[in-house]
Amino acid sequence: MREDDALWAQVAARNADAFEKLYHNHYAQVRGFLRSYLGDAPAVDDLTQDKFLQLWQRPLGFDPSRSTLKAYLLGIARKKAADWWRHQRPDRRSARRNSSGVPRLRSAAERRVRAACTGIAECTVAARGGGLLL
Repeated sequence: MREDDALWAQVAARNADAFEKLYHNHYAQVRGFLRSYLGDAPAVDDLTQDKFLQLWQRPLGFDPSRSTLKAYLLGIARKKAADWWRHQRPDRRSARRNSSGVPRLRSAAERRVRAACTGIAECTVAARGGGLLL
């Protein structure tokens, strides 16, 4: 960690070479961490780049006396992943209904039940009793 502390002091002094080294030292770990949160989302690379850009633009956000550089980098990555998920999650009410206002089906089994029960109230009640959303 001593190397990170020395490297950080140079980055905080706006040394581009030190930032490049810090980037190469931590990029794979930050990207892997974000990938574990986001899966194969194309946003992984964008968020990783954005995280390092933020670090370069606002280097005084990190206080080496409070934590390690690794913990700081992964903490920011976690926050960025949480923000991404919040913005990607559709409104639950609109996600459960299609454009005609009919609730969306969750599985092929539900589609089959719905097709077989079109217009029959008893099927709807029976399907809902079985945990299906029609």
